Amino acid sequence: MLVPVAQRRGHSIERVDIMDDPRAEAAYAESIPVVECEGRAEALRWPFDTASLYRYLP
Repeated sequence: MLVPVAQRRGHSIERVDIMDDPRAEAAYAESIPVVECEGRAEALRWPFDTASLYRYLP
């Protein structure tokens, strides 16, 4: 779901395994997957749908 929306918005995707980062694991373990976008103060946390991705990604 993320790849087509990100491509249409002109974004590249970097996949990060948050289980390798204790800070990220503590912050996001209950809401995987998580989408972060530069310039946004908040991450988009699961659950989300395609419409939410379009609203979140500039």
